[in-house]
Parts: sequence; structure tokens; C-alpha cells
Amino acid sequence: MRRLAWILVVLVLLAAGGVAALAWYADDDAEPSAPPAARAADEADGELVVQVAVPTKALRADAALITDSEIVDDAVAAVDDALELPADITIQLGGDPEGPYYDPETRTVEYPWQFVAESRRLLAASGYAGAELDTAVVDATRFILHHELGHALIDVLDLPVLGREEDAADGFAAFTAVELEDDGELVIAATDLFAAFDDEAGGELAEDDFFDSHSLDLQRFYSISCQVYGSDPDTYAGVIDGVGLSDERLDECPSEWEQVRTSWYDVLDEHLA
Repeated sequence: MRRLAWILVVLVLLAAGGVAALAWYADDDAEPSAPPAARAADEADGELVVQVAVPTKALRADAALITDSEIVDDAVAAVDDALELPADITIQLGGDPEGPYYDPETRTVEYPWQFVAESRRLLAASGYAGAELDTAVVDATRFILHHELGHALIDVLDLPVLGREEDAADGFAAFTAVELEDDGELVIAATDLFAAFDDEAGGELAEDDFFDSHSLDLQRFYSISCQVYGSDPDTYAGVIDGVGLSDERLDECPSEWEQVRTSWYDVLDEHLA
């Protein structure tokens, strides 16, 4: 019953949500604003805080797609209600163009508008078009935002991580899609984006691909697909359509998913509000 209550309380935790009311008053070519510093760690009652930078004219349509899709707003209310945070976590939409990434020094998730535009370009090259392309861009952005929020929770809540933190953050994004949003198919766009990065590189690997903290793009493509499929093979059979996983690998997916699911429930349990 406690677990059921947790699901109900955080059904929208880190799910779709946006900035309820947003007005942009800058000139067309204004540069994005810098993210604010987060509050000191010893202040009580931390919150999830959203900052929205003004997009340049060239990026305004992509920025509007994300803010209008409401992928942040509900997360703010849900985190504040469901979890006891010892410090603020800031989501800076339109942040540092080197992003997306989580900065533990300022406890800020940086998600630049430029990366949204890059996601659109790569997904279009993968065959998405029209309304399906818009949906894919939103879904990929949502997954990657949840990935970065996974890093933020690991940092602020001092959660244990066995293995690569990047893999754990991918697991958190898959966990959010399946357990909290009941929409595991949204990961398809994210995995297609990872595959598109690999395609653009021509499938060639450089030395820095092997020492990067992330798994290889195609490894992320297969692992995330496997986890979501394993959560409910009947419901999410479409997630692995055309992916090419062997029967042996597919047989492992349910146990891999259960490990991800149980781990995130266990480490978050003691931080419930």
C-alpha cells in the first residue's frame, strides 16, 4: 500500500509540465540569461525552481514548443509535495549552450534551446516530420530532462549509485516514463535521437567515446529500449520493433527492468515528504 500511495502522490513527479504563464519581453536577438545561483545547502525546505531564459529569434519556435508542451510545471509541484529536498534544484530552460547537463556547484539543470533545435534536426534526419516530429522533439526533451533531474536527485539527496551514474540517470528517466507517467513509449524518440547521433558520426568511434562518462549512444539506445520493454512486454512490444535485440537479450529485459524499478523505489523511499 505504501508503494501504491507513493505512485499516486508522485504520478506527475518529473512528468510533463511547463511554465504556466510566460511572457518574453526582450528584443528578438536577445541572448539567453545566465542561470541564478541556488540557495545555500543548509537552508531548509528546498524546492524545484524553474528559470526560463529568453530565446533568440532563431530559437523562439523551438523554445515555444517546449514551454507550450508543459514538460516542467507539474514536476515543480510534484517534487515539492512528494520529496523533502535539503536544497533548491534549479531547472534553467535555455541555459548554458554546452548543456544539457547538471551542475552540482549551483544545483542547476542546464537545458539550452540550442539542444532542442539540434534534437529537431537529428530527428528530422531520422525520418520524423510534421506533427510527429514536434511530438518526438518534446518526448526526447522530456526524457533527457528527466535524465538530468536524476543526476540532481542523486546529488542533492546523496543517493547511492552502484555503477555508472550516467546509466543510473538513464534508468531514472525510464523509471519516470513507465512508473510515473505510464507512457513508456515516449522513450522511443529519445532512443532514436541517440541512434541519430551515432548515424551522424558514421558509426565510427573515437578514443574519447570510450572514456566518456556516458555509455555509447547505441548502448543507450539498446539498454533503454530493453528496460522499457521489460517493464511490460505486451504493452511495450512496439518499443523494440525493428531494434534488433536477440531473443536471449529480450529474455533478460524483465529482470533488468525490475532491478531499475526496485532500486529507484528503494533509494527514494526515505526522502518522501
